[in-house]
Amino acid sequence: ERLVMTDPSGEFAPLADRRGVAWFSHGACSAVACRMALAKFGPGIVIANIDTGVDAQHPDLQVSTDGSLKISGFRDYVNGNGSLQPGNSSYDDNGHGTHTAGTQAACGGIKGVSPGASLMVYKVLNAQGAGVVDHITRAINDAVADGCRILSMSLGTAVRIPEWTEAIRRADAAGRLVIVAAGNSGPGSIL
Repeated sequence: ERLVMTDPSGEFAPLADRRGVAWFSHGACSAVACRMALAKFGPGIVIANIDTGVDAQHPDLQVSTDGSLKISGFRDYVNGNGSLQPGNSSYDDNGHGTHTAGTQAACGGIKGVSPGASLMVYKVLNAQGAGVVDHITRAINDAVADGCRILSMSLGTAVRIPEWTEAIRRADAAGRLVIVAAGNSGPGSIL
C-alpha cells in the first residue's frame, strides 16, 4: 500500500519511514480511509470511527448493503466509562463524527465511499470537539481488541502524544490500517 502525508501546500507526498499509518489532510481523511479499506480488505469490513460519536438515528446510517445494522457497537468515553454498548445507543452532540461516518459508510439516500462497511463508534470528543488523551488512547486499543480493521481518527493536537504513538504502533503491529488526519492542528504528525 502507498503511504502518504500532506505537506503545508496540501499536496500528497510519499511517507516511506512509517509503516501502516497514513496521513491525510483533514477533509480527505474519511474518504481515503474507506478507499484504502476497500482496496485492502474488501466490502463488509469494520471501520472504527474515533471522533465525536455518530448519530445512530441518521437515515443514511441505519443499515449496510447486506441489511445488517450500520453501527455494530458504541463506546462512550466522554459521558460513560467506555464499555461496549449497542450501536443504536450511539449519539453525536457535535456533528463531526456523523459527518465522517457518512463519508466513510453512508448507505441510504446518500452513499459513502464504502456503503457495505459497518462502523464501530468510539466517542472520544465532547460537544465542543475537545477530548482527553487517555480516552483516545483507550479507544485506539479497544478498536483493535474489537476487531476493527480500519481506525479512522479525524482529530488533532498541538503536541505529540507518546501514548497515541505507542497505541498506533500496536495497532499497526496487529495488522490494522490507521488513518489519521494531519493538518487539523499541531505539528502534522503524532508519531
